[in-house]
Amino acid sequence: MKVIDNFLPPEEFVPIQQLMLNSDFPWFYNPYINYKNESSDDFQFTHCFYRASMGEVIGGLQTGFPKIVELFVKTLGIKSMVQMKANMNPRTETLKQYEFHTDCDLNCNTAIFYINSNDGYTIFENGDRIDSVENRLVIFNSSLAHTGTSCTNSKVRVLINLNYF
Repeated sequence: MKVIDNFLPPEEFVPIQQLMLNSDFPWFYNPYINYKNESSDDFQFTHCFYRASMGEVIGGLQTGFPKIVELFVKTLGIKSMVQMKANMNPRTETLKQYEFHTDCDLNCNTAIFYINSNDGYTIFENGDRIDSVENRLVIFNSSLAHTGTSCTNSKVRVLINLNYF
């Protein structure tokens, strides 16, 4: 696992943060957080930037913001992307931890890029915990089970999740 603070220079990070925290950014209701636990009452809002073709899913660029995708491809040296999406979890009265999961069944890299700082975090089954700090990136093997939380000290917890080779 690798944690990189101040992953992007301010001139690249701040415009992304402002865009994604703006009321005009296109977020879409997702009735569950973990597709393996669809019966839960948990929900989030998502924005899919990129999804590779897998079965019946139409693949490729899914967003009107291709420069964000290009920036991560270039900065991370991505050779092949599986998926890139943003998650927005609304504030809850008390911190809520969601179900552990893996993002995909492929042996690839997962990266989580935090858009805003808050008291939420990402936790791994082995107990490792990464706090939500804006402009922080954590990279780990996609086989590591992990989960996130809500937050209580910000209106939302926002991050970008990438799965790639």
